[in-house]
Amino acid sequence: MPVLRGCKISFAAGAHHVAQRLMIGQEADPAKPLRGGILYFDVPDMAATEAALVAAGIGFFGPARPVQRTPTHDLMLREFADPDGHVVALMGLVAR
Repeated sequence: MPVLRGCKISFAAGAHHVAQRLMIGQEADPAKPLRGGILYFDVPDMAATEAALVAAGIGFFGPARPVQRTPTHDLMLREFADPDGHVVALMGLVAR
């Protein structure tokens, strides 16, 4: 089982505060090495951020999906491509 270590970086973009997570670890299958990485934007309000990106013309790959569940919240992930074609994702806690 690979061990992942993460760091969280925050910055302000205009009126919005955005945090990012960078996860570093080993590939699950060494025969299929990962190329590059995925930048996750940790957002405080998934629904509002998704709506703002859709209004700006961003097309998501699919619906948000849970990557972790707790008794009170789900950690949701929703992926899309940046203008250069790199995969990036929104990540945020959503109350159950």
